[in-house]
Amino acid sequence: MSYIQAYQVYMERKKVVFDEKSGLEYSLFGNGEKVILALLGNNLLGSDAYFKTIEGLAEKYTVLTFLSRTKHQTLEQIADDVSVLLTSLNISKVNILGISIGGALAQVFAKNYPKQTESIMLYQTFAHTNVMDDEALAVKEEILAVIAQLEELRKQVSLENIKMAQIYQIEEMLGDDLVDDVEDALDLFKYLMIDYTEDDEKRVMGLLKGFLENTIIKAEDLSFLINKTLYIYDSEERAFGGLAMDDALLDIIPNAKAVSLDLDKFLIILEANELIKIITEFIEQI
Repeated sequence: MSYIQAYQVYMERKKVVFDEKSGLEYSLFGNGEKVILALLGNNLLGSDAYFKTIEGLAEKYTVLTFLSRTKHQTLEQIADDVSVLLTSLNISKVNILGISIGGALAQVFAKNYPKQTESIMLYQTFAHTNVMDDEALAVKEEILAVIAQLEELRKQVSLENIKMAQIYQIEEMLGDDLVDDVEDALDLFKYLMIDYTEDDEKRVMGLLKGFLENTIIKAEDLSFLINKTLYIYDSEERAFGGLAMDDALLDIIPNAKAVSLDLDKFLIILEANELIKIITEFIEQI
């Protein structure tokens, strides 16, 4: 089965339900006792791009995903509605998996709703703490500067050109031996990027800007997560964030378990087994 065929099968199985109380559209996968709230998405890709991770985790756990409304202006607003959704679904606590800006949302949710948070698992995310060093603060300012210039940048380089450059980067990363069929893999990524628009980009960047300007995560906010935080790190250079932000966040997390995942962020879309293994081992130990 090709990657696109596997994705299409996943989408056919996926059932989307509207929750009137929270106003969120959500999907549930699996029926395990422990629940994983999956806050996924990265580099022009939505949460469904991680369908292999979702399906793999659903073999043992219940996995909850949702689509937030465009009216949300802050991560705090999204967290509020997620809390309502969990109550509506009679889910008392969740293990939160956050990738990229989903990791920032995981921090906000854990800070504001500790009684509904069992653990957090973060990968390639962002930090805004009260103990950031000069390097981390410089990274923050660089990100905010890029966001401020985004509208002008899109006049010079279209989003479609950015997508083409991303596909080329993925092709270079895959090489000749990482997957059986490079063209099949590239077709999947092209397919996954089709629906990502400039409005989506502006919305995500707006949420990130609000987080970096207005939300501060302190050690006391996450103190209840002692031995209940997984930080998945890598040596990959990122356009946003990076090791300085990783270190800033690790400085305030109590006894975080740090695990290396030496796979490119795009390869994880195609080959999720290692990420699933890391997550499963962590959840079973807490």
